[in-house]
Amino acid sequence: LHKAAFQGNPLLVSRLIELGANPNAQTETGATPLHIAAAYGHFTTISYLLQLGSDPFIKNLDGDRPLDLAKFKGRLEFMCVC
Repeated sequence: LHKAAFQGNPLLVSRLIELGANPNAQTETGATPLHIAAAYGHFTTISYLLQLGSDPFIKNLDGDRPLDLAKFKGRLEFMCVC
């Protein structure tokens, strides 16, 4: 799921969640798929993840939420979505 979010593949993200993948699963650094999609500016993937149950308030180990990463990476157009 994290790789699909990194690639910005919303259809694969949706399918993986339908098959039981946890939309709030965290990596060893605490990143969720939503953190990754937000950091890379994948707008459609962000929208899918939010609709499919991703929690936008989960913080990674650095204390950042997906919105924080979007701001840090200059993805201002995505701030209203996260």
